Amino acid sequence: MLTRDDLLALDANKPAPPTRLHVAAWGGDVFLLDPTAQTYDEWSLFCEENKGTPAPWRAKVASLLLCDDTGKRLFSAADVPTIAGWRPDGLLEVWKVGIELLKVDDQEIEAQAEKSAASP
Repeated sequence: MLTRDDLLALDANKPAPPTRLHVAAWGGDVFLLDPTAQTYDEWSLFCEENKGTPAPWRAKVASLLLCDDTGKRLFSAADVPTIAGWRPDGLLEVWKVGIELLKVDDQEIEAQAEKSAASP
């Protein structure tokens, strides 16, 4: 049986270093966080809160994952409306890698949107 100390020491529980991504539309590189349980919870809460409404999915992923080279997030939930107003080209590049990091895909998000549209 794994103890508390065993679990805290597991490398498998430690986030990986940020992923470097070249965003052609922005003409440079960015870093994306390795999602933690907290990141997944924030994403799930965002999805739940936005059932039945158009939501800035790509802006939310960018706000969750864009970080500096040490893994410190660059944006918060308060920045999502601003990010949603950006031109889509760079966000689409971040989105493609971000949803892989979050282990979700377009079909899952589309299914969620359809389900929420059908809900009262």
